Amino acid sequence: GHVLRWYSLLTDIDQRKQAEDRLQLLLDVTNQVVSNLQLRDLLRAISGNIRRVMQCDCVSLALPDAENDRLQLNVLDFPEGKGFLKEEGVYSIEGSPYGTAFRTMKPLALDSPFATWVDNPVVQSRIAEGFKSLCFIPLIRRNRAIGTLNLGRLRGEAFTEEDLYFLGQVASQIAIAVENALE
Repeated sequence: GHVLRWYSLLTDIDQRKQAEDRLQLLLDVTNQVVSNLQLRDLLRAISGNIRRVMQCDCVSLALPDAENDRLQLNVLDFPEGKGFLKEEGVYSIEGSPYGTAFRTMKPLALDSPFATWVDNPVVQSRIAEGFKSLCFIPLIRRNRAIGTLNLGRLRGEAFTEEDLYFLGQVASQIAIAVENALE
């Protein structure tokens, strides 16, 4: 009548399922990169999978404008949005989280209460939408940033280092499509 051992098999299954989902997402992105030449079509084709696998609520892509001093949201997939985020939004490279990831070529993860970023207009609009966690992943091609992949979560679950590493792999594939579309 006593418990002799307790096994946590469910955690192992969850981790394996997550790993399989992530590998499938990378394969899907790679397949879309070689089949879709239109950037908008590519992100629309994969954004639902990114949202599902990464358990996030918003996926966007920001690319430099013609003068290369601002980033513009070219594609935004946010089904639950309240309207504060607009696809045509333009953000300064200096002083914005988009620009920080773009300029440093390093991922940037922010969590509520967003610490030093709380007064930033970009972060304030995300707070107005209800976001609790954000990440900005640089799209790097040939040792230079060509844009950012951006994700947001409405619940407080932070993006982990493992998430950022994986999203860097996804962003590498998307960067190929961006470069091809812009040539």
